Amino acid sequence: MKTKTKASSTFLNGLGFKKTTSTKTDTPKKRNVQITDALLTLGASHGRTGQRLNPIGVVIHYVGNPGSSAMGNRNYFESGSGGNGVSAHYIVGLNSEILRCIPENERAMHAGLSYGSQWVEQAKVNNATLLGIEVCHPDSTGKFSTVTYNALIALTADICRRHGFNPDKAVFRHYDVSGKKCPLYYCNNPSAWEQMRNDIKNALSQVNPPPTPGPETNPDPSDWARKSWEWAIANGVTDGTRPRDRATREECISMIYRARDAGIGSRFAVEDIYLAKADVCFMEEDLLRLGINIMDDFK
Repeated sequence: MKTKTKASSTFLNGLGFKKTTSTKTDTPKKRNVQITDALLTLGASHGRTGQRLNPIGVVIHYVGNPGSSAMGNRNYFESGSGGNGVSAHYIVGLNSEILRCIPENERAMHAGLSYGSQWVEQAKVNNATLLGIEVCHPDSTGKFSTVTYNALIALTADICRRHGFNPDKAVFRHYDVSGKKCPLYYCNNPSAWEQMRNDIKNALSQVNPPPTPGPETNPDPSDWARKSWEWAIANGVTDGTRPRDRATREECISMIYRARDAGIGSRFAVEDIYLAKADVCFMEEDLLRLGINIMDDFK
């Protein structure tokens, strides 16, 4: 989470979590939770390559080392552990502390190996498309403690809110994208995993109430927009949900950014994306300023 994202801090504070970018301990009134920057040193041996990331989802891991701390695992990443070069964007600790190890616009090395032939192709793109959260656990079952679990739910819901992720389609276990039995307890107990995703959705709904049912929530795009909608899904611009819903300014910016980041070179394709949303998202001067900047990049 970036320091300048005021809405992110507001969301977490509403759930009893407070964000800080210092290394000092901070104890909010509702829960003893801190979100602290503990960024890894730039370099492949530290698991921080600096390669750009435009995430389309988030993967939840368990550290696999019972009783170990968030900072201990962060330092394991930093040391390179003999050149392993592993990392994650966040680590959630035993006392509900949250460490940010890598910015969300950079890749982490957390899900690049496959553990079965059916996951080989997926594993090749995981680190280039997915955020990673490592979670500490008290014992060998891999079950997260209540305070750790609550911190994980708040963090994951905040990530989903800021990136426009649907928890049903964009929140994964490490197992789901690589075949590795991780996070162990939530692989051995599928109902616990489903409950976790439901808890993430419930936390998300506290600040993002579902839209009122109506024509704008129709699950299918209009006939006139079907071809462009399918193009946007195929190119990673949208996840394909809510085709007739109104979009927030954050969502519009994210879709434009994804199109630009994917190297989609047609200025007309990009124009289609933001002009189609302009009437519900932008004031005229915002659209003009944004359009000029983006069009310059596609000349």
